Amino acid sequence: MFIASYCDGMVLYALFSGFVIAFSTSLRHKLWFIPVGIVLIYGINMLRIVAMSLNHYYFFKTLDFNHHYLFAFTVYGFIGLLWLW
Repeated sequence: MFIASYCDGMVLYALFSGFVIAFSTSLRHKLWFIPVGIVLIYGINMLRIVAMSLNHYYFFKTLDFNHHYLFAFTVYGFIGLLWLW
């Protein structure tokens, strides 16, 4: 098992940062919220990678579904919640 370059979270960081920049709020709020959000996204992405590794080891047959749907929904849902916050 390997982690592809597009699964490292860089696209997620850019997506989140773009959402925050698009909002009309003070620059001061953006300057602290973007790094905090990126750290939180990094954390949830690491949890996703650990969960997929465990899924691969113990329940290999469900890995494809979980990778494409469950874990993607979880991470993008988390970014949506951050965006709403």
